[in-house]
Amino acid sequence: MKNYSDVFGPIFLYWIAQLHDKLAFMNDTRSRKVLYCARAGKRIEDLMDAYTGGHTPFKSELFGISRIAACKVGAVSEGAFQTTFDVTAESLRNVSLAEVCKAYLQHSWDETQPQMKDLSKLGQPFDRDNFRTLLAANDRSSLWFRKKLEENREGLRTWLTQELNDHEGYILVDSGWKGSIQKILEQVYPEFGFEGMYFGVMDSEWRADRYGVVFDAPAYQPHRPETVFATHRHLIETLLEPNAPSVEDIIGGPDDILARAQIQAVRDEIPDPDQDALFISVCDYIAANARRPIDEITVDYWKALGQVKNLMLFPDRQDAKALSCKNRSIDFGRQGEVPILASSNHTQDTVEKRIERSLWPQGQIAIEHDDPKEVRSLQESVNGIKKKADYFASHEKAAYKSKTTTKPKGWSGSVAVVTRTKNRPLLFERAARSVANQTYQNLQWVIVNDGGDVDPVIEIIEQSTVDVRRISLVSNEYSVGMEAASNMGVRAVDTEFVVIHDDDDAWDPEFLSESIAFLQSARAVSADFQGVVSRAWRVSEEILGDSVIIHKTEPFMTWVSQVALSQMAVGNFFAPISFVYRRQVYDDIGGYDESLPVLGDWRFNLDFLAQKGIGFLDKYLAYYHHRDVTESSGSETYSNSVVGGQSLHAQYFSVVTDAIIRDPKTPASLAAVMVAGHQQRVFEHRQNLQDAKLNKLEHDLGIGYSQNRYIIEILEDRQTVETPSVPAQTKKFPETDAQHIRASVAASIAKKSPQLRLFLTLLWRLRLKNLESSATRQQWLSRILNIIPSPEDFDHISYLRNNPDIWATKFNGPEECLPYHHYILEGFDQGINRPTK
Repeated sequence: MKNYSDVFGPIFLYWIAQLHDKLAFMNDTRSRKVLYCARAGKRIEDLMDAYTGGHTPFKSELFGISRIAACKVGAVSEGAFQTTFDVTAESLRNVSLAEVCKAYLQHSWDETQPQMKDLSKLGQPFDRDNFRTLLAANDRSSLWFRKKLEENREGLRTWLTQELNDHEGYILVDSGWKGSIQKILEQVYPEFGFEGMYFGVMDSEWRADRYGVVFDAPAYQPHRPETVFATHRHLIETLLEPNAPSVEDIIGGPDDILARAQIQAVRDEIPDPDQDALFISVCDYIAANARRPIDEITVDYWKALGQVKNLMLFPDRQDAKALSCKNRSIDFGRQGEVPILASSNHTQDTVEKRIERSLWPQGQIAIEHDDPKEVRSLQESVNGIKKKADYFASHEKAAYKSKTTTKPKGWSGSVAVVTRTKNRPLLFERAARSVANQTYQNLQWVIVNDGGDVDPVIEIIEQSTVDVRRISLVSNEYSVGMEAASNMGVRAVDTEFVVIHDDDDAWDPEFLSESIAFLQSARAVSADFQGVVSRAWRVSEEILGDSVIIHKTEPFMTWVSQVALSQMAVGNFFAPISFVYRRQVYDDIGGYDESLPVLGDWRFNLDFLAQKGIGFLDKYLAYYHHRDVTESSGSETYSNSVVGGQSLHAQYFSVVTDAIIRDPKTPASLAAVMVAGHQQRVFEHRQNLQDAKLNKLEHDLGIGYSQNRYIIEILEDRQTVETPSVPAQTKKFPETDAQHIRASVAASIAKKSPQLRLFLTLLWRLRLKNLESSATRQQWLSRILNIIPSPEDFDHISYLRNNPDIWATKFNGPEECLPYHHYILEGFDQGINRPTK
């Protein structure tokens, strides 16, 4: 029987000894107080007490905090909103706003209360825009929810202020791995100078205030044996997880009593002799060896690392069972457990599926298979132990020969992510993070190194957290150009879908998930959409030394709401980073036109739309980067084709257009569309020149557009015109809203004295007779908004999200004015659609 404490005892002793010395140093030199982040912090404190005998040279406190508790204080803090959303989205996916509200307020959730009843009806999907809108809205339920979060934020601020005493800042101590709690607290409470010390850090972003005592690496790196814990970090988490619930409420907040009970339960927990046997033995090892010199502790640590590496990468069945420890409990407002090793959950479950969903696939393999050679081979594959040559696409291997004509398992839904790069490691590293962060994992990442130095590319690949089994590298000795490089990448793998991810662009983590879901939806099938385009942010940036400086991020092509061939004939209006399509259409077209130095994507999109439709996903899921700030940013290496090659684009517009029109195979309808597109392009060019003149004059004169237009017409000696009037209303005011308004007025009149009811009824029946008239609504409804509630079916969250300009106006409450009032007074006349739940 193996004695695992002899292996892990030296590891944990080294960690605690190093942690002790670093915390003591920080206390002496920088006056930092230690906060052990509960839950794991409780057991870290136990290990520290075993090492010191309970006499530490620094002040410490058990800190009741968790990721969801941190989010409760971060959501309503402007500087922490994005981080809070990202952390929440990691745990709560494909849920509604109502489910998020319930998770945030789980222990006090009571739908008999009016505000919580309202929140429970929020069926909008949880995304960045909807969540921000919920927190900005001032209706009864949103205001109440925001106040709850603000009370949490200020309650924790009070607690932190009291605990600080005469110290100058805090050090958070936890297991790891990204320091999400620390990041949120830093953004909400910068005055406390938070720093963090962890067993390990697994993040591609480097931060000076975050320290991994044992290791700091996004994934396992063979040349650094200590990073092997990245392959089975759940071992550390289960060892340090007390037998107590997560601390999800805030001391000093609105649920102070619950919070204090939760932290007390963590303090009182007792390790279970069976489930926590390894933790107990490690604790005993530390106590028995605490007085040994640090150099001896370090020597034993490095010896033990070799054994740990073998146990984690190549466990046998006994190791897998022993080191899976207890199940991981689910946090973030949810109940239940997640087993480290997966068990069969239905009759159609397979070994492959269990290995894929296991938290420790190396251990799962040992459990599932009996043949030692097969176990070793599969574990090597999971560990990514392969020669550099194995990265290269199969068509570049001399001995390669196709052996099958059937689609392999997993082909359905698979997507080829093609990244072209050449001597731009600074940007390529960002693209690698973008691919690695995708929540959708059925992908094949093909990197085409088009004539650049291959070693930096391989180094970035090896540091990436993308599964190496899903990576192919095509490396060209000489550059073949953008379109040829695209073709080489697409043809290197066999997938159902394709997307071009240039090395300078990036994605939202949900890009692939949302895009593939759209293409597999009934809507896309019925419309025969074979591709989909999402909205994108245009990012203006420059390269300064070894850094990318982002200057501005703004919506790209906001006018786009559909993808039509007639509009594509005018010019390309979406970026490749936004476009996912079926490989079959690529094959039918014949790929990208390699004769074109630029505009190959435009020609491909024209050919695509001539055959199949492209759907539109109205979500901002891509980032289209432009280095357009300084001349240095436009250098040959780091320039965009749309920035550095603008003259080529202008030249090749006619090349592409004429080639399509001349081609006898071009259908007459497509040729006609191209001719019309050329005329439209000329018109738009002239219009842009005119707008530029108007904008310049407007800037010089400091006046509004309508005045500007009037002055221009006088200066150009045109016929004098009157200021344009508001066009006549052609859209019928919704009858349901007219009925709702009249019913609201009638309900208010019914509460009056009998003497007034008849008079008021006749008066307001006359006043509200013609609600089609904007003047009527402006004149009379503006006086009685306080008695007109928002209808049950009016989606105020969507209305606010789509019209952020009214957030800071009276129509965002919390007094008598509501978003609905903006709609009936102004929004309808402005042509704003009425959002319905």
